[in-house]
Amino acid sequence: MVSAVVLATALLVDSVPARGQSPVTLNRTVVATVGTVDGFSALTFGELGSMGFDASGRLHVLDSQAGHVVVVDTLGRLLEVVGRRGQGPGEFRMPHEMLVLPDGGLGVVDFGRGLVLLEADGTDRGALRLSDAGYNQRRLVAADGEFVFWDTVEGALLAGGGDVRRVVRGRPEVADSWRVVHEAPMPALAGPEGRVGGDLWSGGLPGLVEFVPDLHVAALPDGRLAVADTTTYRVVLLDRDGVETGRITRDQRPRRVTNALREEALASILGALDEATAGASMRLDDGRTVPAQGYAREIQRQRARAMRFGPEVPVIQALAADGDGRLWVLRETADGRGRALDLFDGGGRFLGTATTTPDRLPDAFGPGGLAAWSVVDDLGVPRIRIERVELVR
Repeated sequence: MVSAVVLATALLVDSVPARGQSPVTLNRTVVATVGTVDGFSALTFGELGSMGFDASGRLHVLDSQAGHVVVVDTLGRLLEVVGRRGQGPGEFRMPHEMLVLPDGGLGVVDFGRGLVLLEADGTDRGALRLSDAGYNQRRLVAADGEFVFWDTVEGALLAGGGDVRRVVRGRPEVADSWRVVHEAPMPALAGPEGRVGGDLWSGGLPGLVEFVPDLHVAALPDGRLAVADTTTYRVVLLDRDGVETGRITRDQRPRRVTNALREEALASILGALDEATAGASMRLDDGRTVPAQGYAREIQRQRARAMRFGPEVPVIQALAADGDGRLWVLRETADGRGRALDLFDGGGRFLGTATTTPDRLPDAFGPGGLAAWSVVDDLGVPRIRIERVELVR
């Protein structure tokens, strides 16, 4: 069953059957498709990065390759372009990730500068040294005036072995406000043959990892965080100081990782690499030109030799909060053959399971049911699909 518990009073506030009841229909209407092949337009995207809506429904999109942020209205019409390549105020060297504040202000992670803070009108407020927030290959969200960073699996490995992943939050303008509000241990990792331990590094890079639960974090409108960090179906609700105020669970056991699953994962990684590098070439330091496919595949094979696997397939695949404060939990189905989407209100009460499941959660949620997905069309052109999503019970 799915249940939500308020820990402060040990009171069971919701308990519903896990299957067969409380269906929710997602009525999805496409509002706009953004993106063009016109090379002179800012809407010709190079590499789509983070995106987010502000409180008025304007969508901000980071184009990491172009080095700027594109702002469009709810109909996909270009409003403005924020930033450009460079090293001066309001410019980016290597923008990597972005968050959007309700007033339209931005925080852009820029390698070389740190977390660049911009007012809604594009005025540069300076940059936060990411070391102040303990940043190391993390993701970020905004939560009631504070920024929240958390470790990726790769970031935890680079930070020194990956024993613990942390969630850190604070105010950019107050250096000593940063605090750890949650810690999640990494599970014991095993090699392709199932043996636990061994070297996690290869050629100066961290080895690949699979079947390790991501640290999923979603920010609720009142500043609380929802965090999922295990292979089981468990979402904890944390207040601003990291005190657990509620918990959502579901009686669904994770699948054990078998040799067949390990082999399938490795084959999928190598197959994707072959497809991405087909026909490409690269020039070596000695002047020789070699097929990129073979060169990149060899690097990946070296990392694959150090590949490690978690012991279980995580039940929760993704977690997000929409513009109305509802939690979206994308999970494996009990038989492991598909995915299902569970929905909860901000207090953790179960609303139902969607009758149809999207391939993945939106890249951004906005007000009034707005949601945005990055997509690639049949010609390989990156675009953004803006939809309005209504939940019907």
